Amino acid sequence: MQAVLISEIQRFIEKGSHISSDSMASYNWLPEYGYVHDVVVYEQEFVDAEDRSVHTQNIEIRNRWTKQTIKSYKSSHALMTYVRV
Repeated sequence: MQAVLISEIQRFIEKGSHISSDSMASYNWLPEYGYVHDVVVYEQEFVDAEDRSVHTQNIEIRNRWTKQTIKSYKSSHALMTYVRV
């Protein structure tokens, strides 16, 4: 999984970018590849108490909307018109 994450992050995200993620271990290596990495541990908090700009709320709500949209499609053909690979 880590190899896929490295590949996709390097493909789409510019080095030096600030990435906030959950506590999944696969993200721990991000600083080694030139990214600034902050972690939000949901079991403790949803937003970093010391730096309120560190959160993953934007991606969480986007995931929720995406899942709802996918469930509303009657066939996969319509969905595939929106997927970019």
